This record gives sequence, structure tokens and C-alpha cells, in this order.
Amino acid sequence: MELIAVALRLERGCKWLTMNRNGGSVSSGMVAQSWPDWWLNWVRNTQYSDIDDSAIGSGMEYDALAHRLKTLKCRLESAQKYSSIHIDVAFEQLEKIIIKEIERSARSIDIAVAWITNERICKALTTASNNGVPIRVIVHDDDTNRITDSLLGDGIWLRKCPRHGRYKQNLMHNKFSIFDENRVITGSYNWTNAANYHNENVVIILNDEIAKKLRVQFNELVKSIGQQRK
Repeated sequence: MELIAVALRLERGCKWLTMNRNGGSVSSGMVAQSWPDWWLNWVRNTQYSDIDDSAIGSGMEYDALAHRLKTLKCRLESAQKYSSIHIDVAFEQLEKIIIKEIERSARSIDIAVAWITNERICKALTTASNNGVPIRVIVHDDDTNRITDSLLGDGIWLRKCPRHGRYKQNLMHNKFSIFDENRVITGSYNWTNAANYHNENVVIILNDEIAKKLRVQFNELVKSIGQQRK
């Protein structure tokens, strides 16, 4: 909180007195520029006071404060990205939660879930696709997902990710979905009929920044798979 208060005073302006190496006064004035750029040219050869003369220090002290303020600024900018985040978690009725998000989507749906064989979820996806919502789906390529093609409508973009890595044992084991580029569902729940009988969870996240990061990861998966539909 102390750093924030200092930063706010510096943002409004800083009264400064420039000193030569012998301590003689060279010039004085009022700086009202945006921090932290303006002090870099003169900070090591100055003494400073903040706008209300409540703090005075040497250029080296000011330099140290400048570094702290830069760090604070980065943290504040990061905090602003997640200031509007909303997170919830569920352990029951997971299928209904997912179908509800599918039905309320209007712009896009991207899904990277290892196994998708739930008929009701696939029906909701097909309906959304028929209503004009672009849908992309990535699943793991194995016998469990052999019926996924027939469960999803022809308008849905589907890719199956084969085992990969040096020994061909690595799986596409993600379980995340992005709705309208601002809502995310992730967790342990595979979109299968059997998962409804397991101890599972989903986490629902409403945040543009997290959705953006997952969308980048989704697009990386797309590149790694190629364009052949299995």
C-alpha cells in the first residue's frame, strides 16, 4: 500500500532539484510526466522530493524506488487482467452444466477433451452447429472415440490426436472447452456416459484472459495434429 501511495504521488508530478557533482544547484522545476520513463536521464545525479515534500532522498535511493515501482506497475497490470474473474466448481449435474454452456453459446465453441461419447452432449453440440455456431473439437485417437464422428454433426470440425512423443505413448489428455471466447470449463470430467457415474469435477471460469490463453493452446494442438480428419 505504501508503494501504491508513492506511485500515485509520482504519477501526479514530482518537484525536483537537479544537483551538479559538487552539490551546487543547476536547475529546478516541476515534472508532470508519466512514470517511470522520465527519471532515467537524471536520477543518479539528483536529489528529489515528492510533490508535498513529505519524502526526500538521493538519486541512488530514487533509482531503487524506480525499480520497485516498475515491478509494482507490472504486478498491477497483471492484476487488472484478472480483476473481473469469476470461478465456480461443481461435482454434480456436470453433464447439464456443459449442455447449458453449449446452448447459451452464440459465437464459437472450442473443445479439447480426451474422450467424447456422451450422446446428449453431442446432440447439443450438433444443434448449436446447425444454428450457426462454429465448433471445433479435438479428442484422443483411440477405440473409445471411434463413435465420436457419428455422434457429431457434419458441420462440426473434428480432429483426433494420435499418440505422440518419442515412444508414441503421450496422450492428448486435456479436458477444457472455451465458449464465446470468454467462458471456460475444465476439470477431471470426460464427456462420456461413464463419467456420470464417477467422482468428477468441473471448474467454470469467466475471464477473457484465461479463455485467450486456452484458445492459444487449442490452436497449437490444431497445428500439431494437421488437417486430416480421422
